[in-house]
Amino acid sequence: MKFTLINTAALAGAIATWIGGDVLLTFASGETGFTKLVFFIAALVAGIINPAFLTVVLKDNNPNIVYATFGGIGSVLLYWTLGVIFGKPFTFWHWIAIAVVIAGTILLQVKPEEMASESQKLSTPGED
Repeated sequence: MKFTLINTAALAGAIATWIGGDVLLTFASGETGFTKLVFFIAALVAGIINPAFLTVVLKDNNPNIVYATFGGIGSVLLYWTLGVIFGKPFTFWHWIAIAVVIAGTILLQVKPEEMASESQKLSTPGED
């Protein structure tokens, strides 16, 4: 993935609107009347803006890497945000799951071409 300022900002915007929309819907579920409508409309706006951010990132990058990064980092941050705002506890197993998601997201950044060229160098005897 190309980490230009535009791509990084757009990915951060996509993650922020996803998390913001989910948090707003969670708030809306506990409200009634006009307040519920305000939270719902704000979440709807976040959901409408989200694909625009993803489109900017997808323009120059591999969709598999973009969605893995978006889903991995977004899921971790969403869970953390909901834990902080709504007091959901973090157990040892939650931290293990978060570490696995982060490790997987990092490993997906490795280019298959680089991996293939390294394995060819190792498997070609006699060439120096």
